[in-house]
Amino acid sequence: MCDSQVRSEIDPPQNIALLEAFKWWLLTRVCENTSEKDPRLEISGLNEYLFSVEIPPMMREMVQSNLHSTERLLQPEDLGEVNALYCIGLFNPEGIRCHELRFICVHPQIREKIVQGCAKKGINSQSILKSIRADWDTYSKEISKHFNERSDALSTLLAVLNGNETTEIRDTQINKDTCRILMRGGVITEIHPGVFTLSKNIRITQVKEQFEDIGKEKELEMGRWIQRSIRIEGEGAAIEGATGGAAIEGATGGAAIEGATGGAAIEGGIKVLLGHSREGEEIVWRPSSDEANPHFLVVGGPGFGKSNTLKLIVSQLRKQNVPYLIIDFKNEYGDVAEPLENGSLNPLEIAYRTPKDIRYEISSIISNVFKLGAQQQATLRNIIGECYIRKGIDNDDKSSWNLPPPAFADVRDVIREKLSDEKTQSTVKNTLQTLQNRLDPLFDLDLFQGQSRPFEQIFQTPSTFYLRNLPNDEIKAVVSDLILRKLWYYVQQRGGHPLDHFCVIDEAHRLDYEGSAMITFLREARSYGVGMILSSQSPRDFTGPAKGLVSGFLSFQLSEEKDASPVSKRILCKPEDIQQLTKPGEGIVKFGSEKQPSRVQVIRYP
Repeated sequence: MCDSQVRSEIDPPQNIALLEAFKWWLLTRVCENTSEKDPRLEISGLNEYLFSVEIPPMMREMVQSNLHSTERLLQPEDLGEVNALYCIGLFNPEGIRCHELRFICVHPQIREKIVQGCAKKGINSQSILKSIRADWDTYSKEISKHFNERSDALSTLLAVLNGNETTEIRDTQINKDTCRILMRGGVITEIHPGVFTLSKNIRITQVKEQFEDIGKEKELEMGRWIQRSIRIEGEGAAIEGATGGAAIEGATGGAAIEGATGGAAIEGGIKVLLGHSREGEEIVWRPSSDEANPHFLVVGGPGFGKSNTLKLIVSQLRKQNVPYLIIDFKNEYGDVAEPLENGSLNPLEIAYRTPKDIRYEISSIISNVFKLGAQQQATLRNIIGECYIRKGIDNDDKSSWNLPPPAFADVRDVIREKLSDEKTQSTVKNTLQTLQNRLDPLFDLDLFQGQSRPFEQIFQTPSTFYLRNLPNDEIKAVVSDLILRKLWYYVQQRGGHPLDHFCVIDEAHRLDYEGSAMITFLREARSYGVGMILSSQSPRDFTGPAKGLVSGFLSFQLSEEKDASPVSKRILCKPEDIQQLTKPGEGIVKFGSEKQPSRVQVIRYP
């Protein structure tokens, strides 16, 4: 590379396409976390960061798939014709390319110019990610709402038709909004006022195909978002204190200053002493300053220290006046938090969202856990809507939202009433009977009776929800999700906030599925000041995205290789290292801010 190829000033553009945004993110990320003396950033470390940082999964996969490409990601057009980034091999300090790539570097001739150009516009890796996340969040919410409404409309139509293409559909069977969606999509036609039929050339098989293909269409539509532009705006003076290659933008003393939309958030100070290394050094987790996110996952076989570790962590949070909420599947955390045995949780209570949002949300949660069919979910959703109407609550009249909400037992009463009504069609009765049989254990829960305990109270003190005595795992999962959603709506209303609260979930794999409130917290809760601490016996229990959304990871012994192997890749050690952890409390921990894992002997609680 000759000097004439390098621009005298590298000036990142204000409006850039998504792929270019990630090129610039990668450049700034490498520059911030390396130095002139040691310009190398491990690709494995970058991959790990991608799993811990809150970015859309689709975008993460795009960066990873292009990470080793010298034609696309490694040659940003904005930098002229130079190779801004280059890779070197594991045993190749000269920088000659080889097949086993390990390090990624910014070329020293343009490193300083990249840093200067980004500083001029107030752009750093975090600001780029924030812009990408903000754009993605806005768009994905819009597109998800569109496709969810369409999916619900099609499932409702299928339930009404019940296999008969000639059935007339009346606006008393499906609401006006659903009719408008179906008419806009060309699925139904209005033949008389308030009376509809399938449009010409539309058959039930086509309606079913449209319903089944919703997910694919949504994915394709979101893929088109890659072609859109995003706006990266300067955030003023960026404080960049990446000392020694740490993956942090921070001020002196470990405080991280973030210029998030809606006001700056200043975090810092929370420290948890987990234990000591073999050399006697303290192993400290600093969720509020050192990590990409304040989430922590503990895995390991029974008897090796998971529960002890969670109690150790929350006891230290308590000493620092940091409250927490524990989802307690085994009723074993009453010594570190106030048990909420006598609390109530009305799922239909109107707080922070509309009645329409609630009926869609509750029917979706129950459908995910109980594996309801499309017709059963649509029926449940409509019954919940009817319960609100009977209480005088109108989705379009906010003043009615202050009226006493229906209880979950009201849903059971409506189902029973329709089952006993001679006018109810036999096919509808079959759906109602199946629905009642599946949900009957939920209706009698004392937890669902009466008004909910205000989360403002729960939020101020260490608390635990006891779930052990609930009838089965399905109900425990539903209740857990509802608790977390209540908390989520509360923190959203509170707005952006420094880290000041934690949510602890033992047996967290129960909530590891797309759409669960736990996954929402893992992806978005940092900006609202909430961290997640998760625990589970086996990493195989986690079948969803949770493992990739935590920055801190502690493993105790996992005796089977099929458990140890995936964890070893996550925490950068050998599988046998995890299998040979024979002492209780002996583990291997990997923080997102550290390039290498550490062996730790966790302190015994109390």
